[in-house]
Amino acid sequence: MNQENSSHQQQFQSFGDISAQDNAQIVIQQTSKVYQFIAREEVKERKLNPASPYIGLKKFESDDQNLFFGREQWIAKSIEAVRASNLILLLGASGSGKSSLIRAGLIPRLKNLLGKRLISLVLTPDRNPFESFRSIMIAKEYGQEATAAISEQQEADILAQTCISLQREEEQWLIFIDQFEQLFTRCKDTKLQKSFIDGITRLASKESASIKIVLAMRADFLDKLSPYPSLTGHQLFLNDMQPDELRLAIEQPAAQHGVIFEDGLVEQIINDVQGQARLQPGSLPLLQYTLDLLWENSQKRGDIDSRTLRKETYLVGGTVRDALQKKVDDIYGKFSLEEQAATKQIFLKLVNVDNSAQESEATSRVISRRAYGSEFGSELEKKTLDELVSNNLLVTSRQEEQPTVELAHEILINSWSKLKGWIEESLEAIILRNRLADDAQRWQVLRAEKNVKAEDELWSGSKLGRVLEFKQEQQFESQFGGLSSEQEEFVSASVEKRDRIQKKEARDKLILKIGASAVLLAVSVATGAGFFAKHNRDTNKSLQLANASATNLTIDPTRSVWLGIAAHLIRVC
Repeated sequence: MNQENSSHQQQFQSFGDISAQDNAQIVIQQTSKVYQFIAREEVKERKLNPASPYIGLKKFESDDQNLFFGREQWIAKSIEAVRASNLILLLGASGSGKSSLIRAGLIPRLKNLLGKRLISLVLTPDRNPFESFRSIMIAKEYGQEATAAISEQQEADILAQTCISLQREEEQWLIFIDQFEQLFTRCKDTKLQKSFIDGITRLASKESASIKIVLAMRADFLDKLSPYPSLTGHQLFLNDMQPDELRLAIEQPAAQHGVIFEDGLVEQIINDVQGQARLQPGSLPLLQYTLDLLWENSQKRGDIDSRTLRKETYLVGGTVRDALQKKVDDIYGKFSLEEQAATKQIFLKLVNVDNSAQESEATSRVISRRAYGSEFGSELEKKTLDELVSNNLLVTSRQEEQPTVELAHEILINSWSKLKGWIEESLEAIILRNRLADDAQRWQVLRAEKNVKAEDELWSGSKLGRVLEFKQEQQFESQFGGLSSEQEEFVSASVEKRDRIQKKEARDKLILKIGASAVLLAVSVATGAGFFAKHNRDTNKSLQLANASATNLTIDPTRSVWLGIAAHLIRVC
C-alpha cells in the first residue's frame, strides 16, 4: 500500500461510518493512482533500492503494506464484510494468502480510514486460547491485572465482559484470529475449545458495532465448525489470484524498488503459478519464495545494477514449480551426515497429523506444528536449527512466555519431497510423540502449580504400552533423536503410576480371596453356634459381624476381611 496516497483520505469515527460507496471509491482511487502500469523507463529512473521487495515464505505484515499488491478487490470485500457484520470467517486453501490479506491489506486500510481509533488485536491460538488472547491484550497495554480473569477463569462470559470493560471510548477493535484451525489442532481440551468459541460469539453478538472479529481458517478444516453454526454466518472464500492480480503482485514490488522484468518473463511466471495451482492449490508462498530467490540470484549476477530481472536467471535459479525444492535440497546437501540426521529430527517435530482425519486422508491433513524450544535438547540440534532459521525455512517466536519454533510456511510439507517421504514413513510415531510432548508439557505446568489434576495427565493402558514399545524399538531415537528429559520424566511417572495401580489391584484380589474364605468361615461358625445357643449374646454379635462381612465383600474387601476375622475371634474367644 502507498501511505502517501492514503494519508489524505477522509478518516471516519467508526466501522459503521464507512459506507459501501466510500469503500468502492477508495478502491477505484487506489487502483487508478497507485497500481497503474508505469512506463518501464520511468521505473528505471526511480531511486534503486537493492533490498529484495519479496518476502519469501514469511507472512505479509502491516509494515509490508507498501509491497502488498494484487488483492485490492478482496480488501474492498473484507472492508464491506467488516462494515456489515461483527463476525467474519475467511476461508481458503493453505497458501492462498488469508493471513496476508488481513495483516497487510485489511488492517492497514482500516488504519488509514479510522486512524488512531483502530486497535488491532492479532493472535494465533495455542494450547490455551484464553492465554493466547490475554497475551495479545497485555502486549497492547491493557494490563496484567485487568486481563487476569481471562486466563484464570477461562469462561465465555468473562472473555466478553473483560473486552467490553477494557475497550476505551471511541476505540474500534478489530480482533484477528489467524490460523483458527489451530484451536482444534493445538488445544486438546474440547471444553476449552467450546468455551473460547462461545466467548468470541458472545462478544460478536453484542449490540455495539465497535468490536469486529475476523477468523482466518484453512477451508479443509471447515468440518470442525459443524457444532458451531454461529461461526459460519458471514463467510468469505479467498480464491486464487487471477492473471491481472498476479501481474500486479509480481511487477509492482520490483517497480517500487526501481527494477523491471525482461519482456516475457512476467507472463512465464504467471503461467508457472497457474500450472502449479492446478497441481497444488495455494501456491502464493511459492511465488514469493521464487521471486525472492530470483532477486537474490540477480544481485549475484549483477542484474539488479542493470535494473532488469532476466529469464536466464529465473530458469537457472528455479521456477515456481521447483525453486523451493532445489533450494532446500541445496541447503540440506551442504550439511554433514550428523546435521542431516538432526534436520530430519527437527522437521518431524514441526509437523503433526490431524487426528480426526480418516486414515486415507492422513497425508492431506498433515499440518505445521509449533514446538517449544525445550524439545530441542542437543547442541547439534540447536546448531542445525539456527542454520535452518537463518535460511528462512523455520521461524522462531514466543508463545505463553516460552520460545517456540515452527515451519516458515506449511507449503514446505508438500513442496519438499524428502520431508514428504519422512512423514509418510513416520506417521504413527509423529502422532504419538507429539501427543506425548503436549501432555508432558501440560503435566509439568500443573505439577509446578501443585495442581491435583497433574496426576490425571499421566498415561496408562494401550497408549502408555505403545510408547514403551516405541522406546524399546528405539523408534523415537531414530526418528526424533530421542525424547526430551521432560518427556522421559513424564513416561517414567506414568509407568510408576501404572505399577502402583497394578500392585493395588493385585493386593485387592488377594484380600478378596482371603476375605471370601474368612467370610465363609465366620458365617459357618456363627451359624453353627447359633444352632446350639441361639440366645447367646456373643453368638448374636458374631452373627451380626458375619452378615456385615458378607455385605461388604464386593463394596470394601478390606473391611469385609476384618469384619469376618472379628466375627470368628468373638466366637473362638
